Amino acid sequence: MKCPGCNSSIPEGASFCPECGQKIEMDFPHNTGRTYWRQPQKPETENTSDKKAKKASEKNAMVTAIAIAALVIFIGCAIAVTLNNRQNSNKVSTSEPVSMAEKNISYIEPTQNPLSANVVMIEGEKNMWLYDVGNNPCVPQIISAFNTSNKKINVILSHFHADHIGNLDKISYSNVYQGRLTYKYTKTGEILENDLYFCDGNMNLHIFPLPSSHAKGSLALEINEKYCFLGDGVYAMQKGEKRLYNAGILKEEIEILKNIKAQHFMLSHRNPFDNSKDSVIRLLDGIYAKRKSGEPYISGIDGE
Repeated sequence: MKCPGCNSSIPEGASFCPECGQKIEMDFPHNTGRTYWRQPQKPETENTSDKKAKKASEKNAMVTAIAIAALVIFIGCAIAVTLNNRQNSNKVSTSEPVSMAEKNISYIEPTQNPLSANVVMIEGEKNMWLYDVGNNPCVPQIISAFNTSNKKINVILSHFHADHIGNLDKISYSNVYQGRLTYKYTKTGEILENDLYFCDGNMNLHIFPLPSSHAKGSLALEINEKYCFLGDGVYAMQKGEKRLYNAGILKEEIEILKNIKAQHFMLSHRNPFDNSKDSVIRLLDGIYAKRKSGEPYISGIDGE
């Protein structure tokens, strides 16, 4: 018998070729006595149709995974764009400030995100006067564009809250007027504890301390005995979840405001910005009427 691998002679009954090691399988069909060599069979493999089906299934799974990933990314981007648009919709733009009826007085409207108060710009003959500087990063750019004559800037700060003083270090100013407590935050300018008057061309400015439950050491600004800018001065204080007025401070504040000649009271963050003196006094009188004997605080109402 010959080895099918190397054609060498193989001894009868051998299982392997002594020359090349080829495995020899013996078969005895029909008991003829002859020796047959049988090629070892290869293991069964998947047929062609099964392979194609498997590849198609794997391809479909990959396509599905890519589609899901793309959808997740798209939804994430859509959410991000929506949130960004909502935020930007609340931000002050670099458009023209709002002009008031009084010539040379304009203001920048407040925003919620970031929280930023009204910024009032008064153009005198020699100086530009700002009542508060806000906290929106767009404000300094608007002020710079508005001050076309490059006049010296004097700043009056209503009180120490960030939405009113946040941009101070981003503005080139000549002087700052503020209450004592506000000075602890700015560490610059003058502390004002008594009434102060300036005449700058046709602008007559009256800066005065305003007792306020909202913020100690507040300042108000009266212009030409027509407009009085109060910042947050007439609002309540926030104490935990309660909005409260100090009864003694509120009484003193009402007395001072009743003596102001201006008939237009400008309230920061409020829409409309311009409120009649009578309406503001009525509001404060109504709150003061709620006081209870022996209690130092009065609960505020919505919108104060």
